[in-house]
Amino acid sequence: YNLKTDLNELLSANEKAYQISPYDYKVLSNYGYALLRIGLFDSASKVLSEAYRINSSYEPILLNLSVLEFNRRNYALSLEWLEKIENYQIKYAQNKWLELDHLIDNYLLQIKQHKFQYTQKP
Repeated sequence: YNLKTDLNELLSANEKAYQISPYDYKVLSNYGYALLRIGLFDSASKVLSEAYRINSSYEPILLNLSVLEFNRRNYALSLEWLEKIENYQIKYAQNKWLELDHLIDNYLLQIKQHKFQYTQKP
């Protein structure tokens, strides 16, 4: 169901699985992913955090947490989650560079804003 383009169906299927197995880390990871896909980031965070508490080494949980934080524009935290995945540099090289690119852009924007604020003061 995770590859479906119908997000309502994706959410519905994963909600049903969650009702049946609320402590299964794979079910929680999939349900968190579904919540993430429809933009319910706070709910996704709660579900994925519980999945991580149950199994902190399950790669899809780590990847979903990375994607969640990326979508929240928390690029540094997104990269931290990604770095928890063994061989992430090879498996998810594109994700890493995209996150680093956003971090650099944010850093440069902060520098520009700081410089602008500094020059505007009397």
